[in-house]
Amino acid sequence: MQRCSDSIGALAAALAKAQAEIQNPEKSLTATIVSPFPREGVRSFRYAPPSPTPAAMRCSPWSG
Repeated sequence: MQRCSDSIGALAAALAKAQAEIQNPEKSLTATIVSPFPREGVRSFRYAPPSPTPAAMRCSPWSG
């Protein structure tokens, strides 16, 4: 009994290749959140600036 299509292997290989080429953006911004609950205090975290089109997508073979 066949559990998946014959082309799933090709699709999985293409996905793995694309994921290997995508780079995480640099986290250059910092946010600080003050909790309204005294026991939680202040938290800060770093994040990447939003971008309408990630660089990995602009350079992909599927972008035209």
